[in-house]
Amino acid sequence: MAFALMVYDYLLTFGHEVDLVWNAPWGFIKIMYILTRYVPFTMIGMIDRIAPEMSATKCKFLYVLQHVSKYSLSLIKYI
Repeated sequence: MAFALMVYDYLLTFGHEVDLVWNAPWGFIKIMYILTRYVPFTMIGMIDRIAPEMSATKCKFLYVLQHVSKYSLSLIKYI
């Protein structure tokens, strides 16, 4: 259910993303936006592929990567 809601949100806001982000010049904010927007999809694919034989080190790495991508946009508003 959560994945379906995430995809639904992406589809609803995709037009605004094209207008406001894709046409903007490259900078720190644009890079952070793209990372936080698309890393969750890559994380889902990575976890699905390696979950059966995931070591504790890989699990910790993915946990940290998930939280960095999740909260980085929250920190940008303070810059």
